Amino acid sequence: MQATERISIRTTPHAKAVIEQASEQMGVSMSHFILTTMYQKSLELLQKGEQVSEIWQIDNDQGNHRRVVKTSLRINHDY
Repeated sequence: MQATERISIRTTPHAKAVIEQASEQMGVSMSHFILTTMYQKSLELLQKGEQVSEIWQIDNDQGNHRRVVKTSLRINHDY
């Protein structure tokens, strides 16, 4: 699929330098590095969010809120 959308961000000089260094180390442009890194992280977060939502729904139906919180914290810690 052809990339047609644009994303613009502001950052600190330090953060930019770190991103530049990491992208150079990987041998890719900053744009490619930022896009692929954030796209992958977004997919992981969305997947994790679905898991937490499913656990919350199951436990909420049973009225066991304390276990839901502990399970959610454990999931967040594992990632």
